[in-house]
Amino acid sequence: MRSFLPLTLVAGVLLSALVLTLPMGGSSAADGEDWRQQLVDQLAEEEGCVVSFFSQVSVVRQDGREIIAARAHCDDRRAFDVTRISPATAFDLQACDTSEERTC
Repeated sequence: MRSFLPLTLVAGVLLSALVLTLPMGGSSAADGEDWRQQLVDQLAEEEGCVVSFFSQVSVVRQDGREIIAARAHCDDRRAFDVTRISPATAFDLQACDTSEERTC
């Protein structure tokens, strides 16, 4: 007899994966693409990271500034917490510890 995962469990996992990759903070998809591409390019150049996906994305627009915080996940299983306060500056990159005791 075969064992199947309940449909609700599979749907929940898929929905969670989708939610983790969506931009937060009310930004449109077009707004998100500019900074995402800049971040992909910066991580490739500075860290040799090929970005697989983003999670914990927050984009806040306040007083003419765009504050971005996110976690970028590389295809080699590394992860970086990233922040940027102004489009005129580079992203601040903080490598996450990839051991069992993750620091971020």
